[in-house]
Amino acid sequence: MKLVVDKYELPTVITLGYPTVRRLMLAGKFPLARQLSDGRVGWVMSEIQDWLTKRPVASGGLRGEQTRLRKATDRERARKPGSRKKKAAMT
Repeated sequence: MKLVVDKYELPTVITLGYPTVRRLMLAGKFPLARQLSDGRVGWVMSEIQDWLTKRPVASGGLRGEQTRLRKATDRERARKPGSRKKKAAMT
């Protein structure tokens, strides 16, 4: 695993765009970048991981995710031969 991520890799690690990360840093709500050389900065991966583990667990969004997963599972069951939905439609 990488120890440091740069400005271009950061959004792929935390799924937030750089402008959002910048606002969070300025507000003191995200780890600050480290100066790696004259023209390069990066974030320490362990500090990002610590920040992520301290984020609150989503509650409202989780229900939506569960509903979407349930619908996908129901669709998958309907495609399988011998499923209850197909049997019910035949009778």
